Amino acid sequence: METEIAAFDSHDFVKRLISAGMPEAQAEILAWGQSRRNEHLATQRDIKELEAATRQDIKALEAATRRDIKALEAATSQDIKALEAATKRDIKELEAATKRDIKELEAATKRDIKELEAATSRDIKELEAATSRDIKALEAAIKAQEAGIKALEATIKEQEAGIKALELAITKQEAAIKLLEVNLTRDLKDMEHKLTIKLGAFIGVGITLLAALITLLTAAVP
Repeated sequence: METEIAAFDSHDFVKRLISAGMPEAQAEILAWGQSRRNEHLATQRDIKELEAATRQDIKALEAATRRDIKALEAATSQDIKALEAATKRDIKELEAATKRDIKELEAATKRDIKELEAATSRDIKELEAATSRDIKALEAAIKAQEAGIKALEATIKEQEAGIKALELAITKQEAAIKLLEVNLTRDLKDMEHKLTIKLGAFIGVGITLLAALITLLTAAVP
């Protein structure tokens, strides 16, 4: 049996060395060295005890592990057999349920297809009727628009004819105005000439009358 190592009191060890006459610094160094030596001895002893305990623990663990493995293998074998039996039952139940679901789905699908076909047929007929009405209404609207376009074209032609007639009338009026201007100019010139002749005659008569009046006045004066 290994001897127990007492706990080393470094503080007390330093005090004793100083009391014996050793300098404090040297005493502290010796105390540190002794403490390290004691720690080393304690560590070696602990390692040996730990190795012995570890060996015992490993042996106990190996034995317990073997027992656990055997128990686990037996339990696993039982669980596998129970799982296989349960899986077989579940597969059979799933197959039966799947077959029922497939049959129900097929029946529901057939009903849905028939209902969809009926609804589609009704929708197609309604769409055809609505399309026919829309086409007729569109054709009527197109015809009305064509009639309106024709009426508008006729109105435009009438307006164009009226504009041409108005342009012709304006042209004739312009020609008549030019002719009137020419006639007026000629008439004014003739009138001016005639007035000039008459004024000359009036002036001649006036001069003659004035000369006669002067003669009369002169003869009357003593």
